[in-house]
Amino acid sequence: MMRELSRVFLSAVLVLSAVFPLAGCTVVTDVLSSDVLMGLGTSSGVVIVAFNNETDADAVMSAFESADVLGTQDARTFSVEVDANEVVNEVLECPVGLIQAVGATLTTDSASASVEYAGLPATVNDSFSCGDVIEIRLSQRQSGDAVTYALTMRVIPG
Repeated sequence: MMRELSRVFLSAVLVLSAVFPLAGCTVVTDVLSSDVLMGLGTSSGVVIVAFNNETDADAVMSAFESADVLGTQDARTFSVEVDANEVVNEVLECPVGLIQAVGATLTTDSASASVEYAGLPATVNDSFSCGDVIEIRLSQRQSGDAVTYALTMRVIPG
């Protein structure tokens, strides 16, 4: 009975979402959260990985994702090019069980530098949930002529 009500409700929402965009409304994304959609047995949502390059150099930033918390199921390492002082997002379809920053390679006109992530991975239910944003931030600190770089990761609840 509950599954039938869910199907009727979902059908009604989909019909309304087809009509209301003409009026500037997006019913599915404005009214329903990813948690509600998961409960209805539809899409399980997404996790957004925001690669934030807060340095003065372009960088290639890498992360690792897996569908399970052990890092063995549907695992992959992915990289994105992020210009200096820019943010690039990667959208991951749930289920996502583990996300970890891997590293970054910065390039300037005269040199390149590599930075490795030294922190713990983020795991589903302990660190994040579907609908959250995982920010992987590359920052720089200057002390006199010396420049050091750091790669950090944090969860921004969705």
